[in-house]
Formats: sequence, C-alpha cells, structure tokens
Amino acid sequence: MVSIVTAFWGDKYSVDELRKLPIDYCFSDREIPGIKTLPIDMSYNHTWKKMTLFDKRLNLGDCLFLDIDIIIQKDLNILVDYYKKYKVNGKVMLSHVHWFDNEKMLKNKSTYLSCNVNSGVYAFNNNECDHIYQEVVKHKNKLSLLFEGTDKWMYHKHKNWYTFWPDEYVQHYKFNYGNLDKSKAIILSKNGNASGRNKI
Repeated sequence: MVSIVTAFWGDKYSVDELRKLPIDYCFSDREIPGIKTLPIDMSYNHTWKKMTLFDKRLNLGDCLFLDIDIIIQKDLNILVDYYKKYKVNGKVMLSHVHWFDNEKMLKNKSTYLSCNVNSGVYAFNNNECDHIYQEVVKHKNKLSLLFEGTDKWMYHKHKNWYTFWPDEYVQHYKFNYGNLDKSKAIILSKNGNASGRNKI
C-alpha cells in the first residue's frame, strides 16, 4: 500500500483546497475535521517543515506526497505503480524541472532556479529514508541559512538520494521548455502559485 500524504500550515491555502486532494494523511499544525492529521514540526522554516515526513518513527511505509498547488489530470495509480516498480531503497522519487532551460537555469546561482529538482510531487518509503530526516535534524540551525529550500539542498548536496519521475508524468501548468504533451501529464505543477487549484 502507498499512502497519499500532504502538508498544510499557515493561511496560503484554504481547507477547501486541501480537501480536494485524495489524501490518507495530512501533516499539519492543526487538527482538521474529517482528515487524518499528523503533527508537523513548525520550528523549521518554510519547506523544511516537510522533512518531518521522513522520520521513520511515523512508520508510514511507502508514501506519495502531493503539494496542494497541483492539478491532477489522470489516475494517481499510474504514479503509484511506477514508483512501486522502479523505486530504489533509501531514495526519494522527485520531479525533474524540465519545464525550464536547464543549462541556463543551473548557471543562475542566485535564485531558486539554480537546481533542477522539484519536490511538489514525490514518493518515498518513510521507514527507509530516515537518513534524510537525521541529516536535517543534525544541521537544523544552519541548513535554512545556506539553502533557500529543500530542493536546492538535495540538488547541491545529495544527488545520490533521489531519482526522477518520467518527465511527462509531472509537468508545469504553464511553462514547457521541453515541448512535452501536457495532455499526457498525470499532474500539472503550479510551483507555489497560490492561484493553482486542484481538479479531480
């Protein structure tokens, strides 16, 4: 079984938007009626809060994480089946940011675009990825100062900790540098754009 999980805190998104995701668990700073919630560590900055999910003490097994700002176009079982077939123990399956010019992007060291990893949709085994959680706990006070977010940290420091979905599976709702067929996308990413709305 693969549990579908998300994270929800603050007021950027509404509970109504959250409810549109077909989730099994939500990591949150509050109890949400009708949704199974697990505590998220609010002492971390921004996306570093999501590192709570890798704590093996939760004993969740295989998980598919979905950001709230996505558009679901096709059956999520396609992602689940791909992950189960190609997963690598101890690694996270992330999205490759193919929707921008990678060569130009990776030269731009001053912005978030200086990595080609996106964690808006990722799969992992909670019991096998505790090393990620432990690394964050160990360096908690400095990681958020050195890196704008977890994606940059993973890309620049831990390339051996992740693999990628096929490019056509997760695409950007607007940008399409690779000229992929968006009709084949299972999920369209909004990359933090609050105007994104889930469609199921």
